[in-house]
Amino acid sequence: MNLDSTPYVYDWDAIKSRMPHRYPFLFIDRVLSIDESELQANSAMIGKKVHSMKCVTGNELVLQGHFPDLSVMPGVLLIEMLGQCAMFALPESFHVNEKMPTGFLCKVDKCRFRSFTKPGDVLDIFVKCVNEKAQSNSLFFTFEGRIIERNTQKLVCEANVMACIEKIQSTT
Repeated sequence: MNLDSTPYVYDWDAIKSRMPHRYPFLFIDRVLSIDESELQANSAMIGKKVHSMKCVTGNELVLQGHFPDLSVMPGVLLIEMLGQCAMFALPESFHVNEKMPTGFLCKVDKCRFRSFTKPGDVLDIFVKCVNEKAQSNSLFFTFEGRIIERNTQKLVCEANVMACIEKIQSTT
């Protein structure tokens, strides 16, 4: 498998230019697709799907201590990958100076870890927006997510994650 030939929407540099996260807490290597084919007519988000990728290496800072003799990606970081992938579903109209607003993970439901993630694994991360609501000065988006190890096609993790984004106040 040649990862360099995998078509993508955003590469590492483009992801860094848009996301507020930085090493060692940026867990998306490429955004492979953003699909609006199931977008609901009355929503800019519901039905939108994003597919991203993470190549797990032995150099991941967290794997140095989790666990030194059996390197396993922590489950909470798999959830973080789902959340970071979901941020790419946000419409461009949410961006300020081509940067995404900061999204905060505020809820995780129906989470299941199905297999271990180790160095050398290539993770395909899938999210689909299933709900949105506005409350006070915030927007809440719920995503169904799953992570699949590319080489074995094993389901690694599945969960529903909710992200909160503060509405941006226009200064004009």
